[in-house]
Amino acid sequence: MLKYGLMKEQDKTNIITGLDELAKRPTTPPLYDEGERNREYESFVDAVKTAYFRPFFLSDQDEKRFWNLTQKLDELNTLCTQLASEFNRFGGVGLTVGMVQTTHGLVAGAGLVNETVVQELQRLSKRNQFEEKFNVLAPLMSFGNFIVNTIEINGISLRDFVNFHSKRTSPIPYLDFLLKAALVDGDVNPGSYQQASDEIFQQNQSYPKAAFPNMTKQAIGVLPNTIGSMSTTDGLEFVDISPQLPPLLREAAKMSKLLCDKVIEIKKAVKSILFNPNSPGYFELKTYFEEKLRLDNKTIRILTLQIMGLNRYDSIFDIYRRSQKMIKEGKEDTFYQLLIDSIMEYAQEASQFKIVTKDDMPTFLDTTPMPDRFKEVIPSTSQFWAILAKLPKVAFQRDYEIDPEKINWGNLYPPQSLIVGFDQYNPKRFACILNYESDTGEEAEVALIVDTSNNTIEWNILDDPKIEDEEEVKMFQDELMVKTMNILWVLRQQVEEEYGISTKSGSTVVVQPSQPIKRERFVDSIYGLRKEVRSEQRQQASPTSFINLSFAQLSERPGIKHQIVIPEDEKLDDLLRHVSSVDKEIIGNAIREYNEKGTGAKWGPLRTPSHDGTPRFKLVIGCTVPKGARVLLRELDSDNGSRTFEILDVRYRKDIYRLNKL
Repeated sequence: MLKYGLMKEQDKTNIITGLDELAKRPTTPPLYDEGERNREYESFVDAVKTAYFRPFFLSDQDEKRFWNLTQKLDELNTLCTQLASEFNRFGGVGLTVGMVQTTHGLVAGAGLVNETVVQELQRLSKRNQFEEKFNVLAPLMSFGNFIVNTIEINGISLRDFVNFHSKRTSPIPYLDFLLKAALVDGDVNPGSYQQASDEIFQQNQSYPKAAFPNMTKQAIGVLPNTIGSMSTTDGLEFVDISPQLPPLLREAAKMSKLLCDKVIEIKKAVKSILFNPNSPGYFELKTYFEEKLRLDNKTIRILTLQIMGLNRYDSIFDIYRRSQKMIKEGKEDTFYQLLIDSIMEYAQEASQFKIVTKDDMPTFLDTTPMPDRFKEVIPSTSQFWAILAKLPKVAFQRDYEIDPEKINWGNLYPPQSLIVGFDQYNPKRFACILNYESDTGEEAEVALIVDTSNNTIEWNILDDPKIEDEEEVKMFQDELMVKTMNILWVLRQQVEEEYGISTKSGSTVVVQPSQPIKRERFVDSIYGLRKEVRSEQRQQASPTSFINLSFAQLSERPGIKHQIVIPEDEKLDDLLRHVSSVDKEIIGNAIREYNEKGTGAKWGPLRTPSHDGTPRFKLVIGCTVPKGARVLLRELDSDNGSRTFEILDVRYRKDIYRLNKL
């Protein structure tokens, strides 16, 4: 099922993969000494045993309460250990967003539950006059497995996020926490991640963090994963918080969700303040972002935009267009122009986003007036639905490939492929996706997403067609709207033929496409050079990102079933030996999902055959490495539309074509 823009709003998320040059993933030394860390842990266990005591003179009710709470702490520690070691599934939790990020999100939630229990024990000890003894034990109970929750950055820790209130609190300290925690990632910040870690470590010198420095430094190194799970996931959709889950896991999941919700609240507060110059805190927040976005350090500039909210696909459009509007109104031109320039850099280089700008118009649009061209009326969403309304419900449960030759493209250049997909939960919501591919293999997509149930239209053009001086962008949108009407008419005819439906007399016929008018494409050599330079910056998106879900099946024709033969474990391990352990899991799951559902990977033929002339094929799978991985395939059998393939090799894209001489 095509999912480009056809998901619920809270599903429009993606994992931060960063820019190509920021995600080369060099081998970086750990922030701590592993041997010293193990010895410190033994000392930590001894410290807990020494501080542990059995309270006397408790009432029966308080004693039962005390031991129930301490037992809950033990269970939380066990839960944390299990979450850290089980990346596939645990207690009905589907780790579908990113195994490491999801696990750390749940561990952070369990840490907040742990802290709540410790606070209850604190009140109990105070009521029964053993507070002094308990105060020695309490900080150790919040350390151990949940040390990451105790790490502070400029006085802010994860526990402070749950108390954030947009009406009473400045978001700046929380934004700074997210930014500085992300800088500890050696993959993203290879030059100075050690320096970032040391700065945070110097702010965490209270007991027991100072007493166990290597355990503390290890926790600081975990911060980017924890922040990733909070920053890129709306409301923790990857956990089904249901009564069927174990109670303790359900509590941890609810606290994780609260952390995620608070990060979303912070980002909403940022936009609310930044685009209202009269709001309290505007000058301080504007100054904060100006300082970061003017730095020469590209890592910090990109991370700043991500914590602002640009890791969400829809926020890129929202902030960019709001900035355009503020400039038109003559408000803070310099700052909003800085935002626009920064977003343009981000959108063009962070290639997990399939975004088109007005600079890409020559790829799709010929602005030369056509002779004898009649003025076409821009259709409404209700007219779109009028074409589709009489189709059977089953027709809305799949995607359709439309022959571009059947469409009169007018001033639009014909795409190489055309897909129409429906929202499986709302058949009145559909997307038309036009895929363009140059002779050098560079791809660009244009998507128009129409929701006829609430009369809304979205598209992946960054510029706002409502801006007065954007005539070319407005022309492109108008052309795309008119062509969508033609596309839907061809789709309806195709579906009626496929399902044997006869069109009754008097049925609604809105617009029939005229015969295609073929036109010569004007080749702009300067534009071609610019596109060739930018082609190296594009990559396949993560399999869990909004965009990859949209384009996962563009190469596969509906009705053809491909099956990949998965070899025995030993041979499969040998084939996967060239990728990381995390990517092994991702690639294995993607192949299985492709066999079962036809999703999770993009299938396609290769132009270069093997040395004996046998055709070869590929599966494109997004993973932790820029441009993803490739599974090289050879066809074994073809029978009645069912095709079977064997795996020849599995490597990252940067290696497989060179090593296999493709």
